[in-house]
Amino acid sequence: MVDTGFSSYIHKAGAAVGVDESVIDRIIKPEKVLESYVSLVVDGEPKTYRCIRCQHSSLLGPYKGGVRFHPNISIEETLELAQTMTFKNAVVGVPFGGAKGAVCCNPKKMSHEEQMELSRLYIKSLSGFIGPKKDIPAPDVNTGPENMAVMMDSYSELTGQNTPAVVTGKPVEVGGTAIRTGATGRGVATVYKEYIKDVGYPIDEVTVGIQGFGKVGQVAAKHIEMMGSKVVGVSDSNGAIHNRDGLPTQEVIDWKKKTGSVVDFDKATNITNDQLITHDLDILIPAALANAIDKDTASKIKAKAIIEAANNPVTPKADKKLNKAGVTVIPDILANAGGVTASYLEWIQNTQHYNWRQKKLHNELDNRMKTAYNEVKKTHEKNEQNYRESAMQVALKKLVKTLKIRKPMYQK
Repeated sequence: MVDTGFSSYIHKAGAAVGVDESVIDRIIKPEKVLESYVSLVVDGEPKTYRCIRCQHSSLLGPYKGGVRFHPNISIEETLELAQTMTFKNAVVGVPFGGAKGAVCCNPKKMSHEEQMELSRLYIKSLSGFIGPKKDIPAPDVNTGPENMAVMMDSYSELTGQNTPAVVTGKPVEVGGTAIRTGATGRGVATVYKEYIKDVGYPIDEVTVGIQGFGKVGQVAAKHIEMMGSKVVGVSDSNGAIHNRDGLPTQEVIDWKKKTGSVVDFDKATNITNDQLITHDLDILIPAALANAIDKDTASKIKAKAIIEAANNPVTPKADKKLNKAGVTVIPDILANAGGVTASYLEWIQNTQHYNWRQKKLHNELDNRMKTAYNEVKKTHEKNEQNYRESAMQVALKKLVKTLKIRKPMYQK
């Protein structure tokens, strides 16, 4: 299996903290890569769909990671996302390992019922490897609470017992938590606020652009606007909009819900996605798919800082360019860890059969995000390294320490 782009960050972190190459090799490689095929009748015709689950690491706890429905997905990309989950969980201090899953399908060409049945079949095909103490899926691209409810039901039927802790991100009615849906965006906004405070910018003068106005981007935008900053531009797959005086985020959300896109919102000017990414902003928040910012785009970015709300939105080559240009990048393994943190809180409640109040959940989420940010910042300031290198080193040290305790053969 080839090294992923994320592997280069692991190698670099290992070299910086003096970790033996044999240890790095063990941490990079996945523990299991599962592949299966399921059949479903769509539009009256049987179709076969490829299912993937990459279980990267269980060093810190059960595997944890989302399941996405997307027509273009590979084992290599799934592995990279699973590696990211391992390091994200380590950074934020939740006792989970890393995993990621995918079904190669185009949900835009499937009915709601077909997508739900595919969710059921996915769990059935991997049932021997999934479980509340084995591997706990969650929502991801093109999946949500309803998919998770069906997956939980499928697993519960197979095992003969109600098992809400087998997945997270469920509807509240079947054991989910009210904060999960907006947790990633809230976490992004919490990290944003901590960073702005550290660099000393007046928060009501900061201009922000958000590339990707889906679930995460919308929640982040609302919280950032409530903090007093100006969200001056947002985009989706159809285009982007801009208003230098700031966008009324809730009105934009309503407009997108009504029309299917942010484009043509009457209180903004239409621009392209590339124009938004390269606009003169204080903070750019990529919140769409991976690799949105490549080395060519990176050379055009005028933002002072990037906060990664998506998974792996900046390529390694782009990251090098941005670092040389003095653009601060707050990495995804820190910035978007709010989702998995909320998943952990949901899982705790499911395993304990006890529901926490929403205020306690929000406080716990905010405090964990602040603690993780400050731990990374401490390494950043101590070693005079960028935030990505610092976050990778924080995570790697936890993983290496655990590996050597659990597997003495690596104690050199």
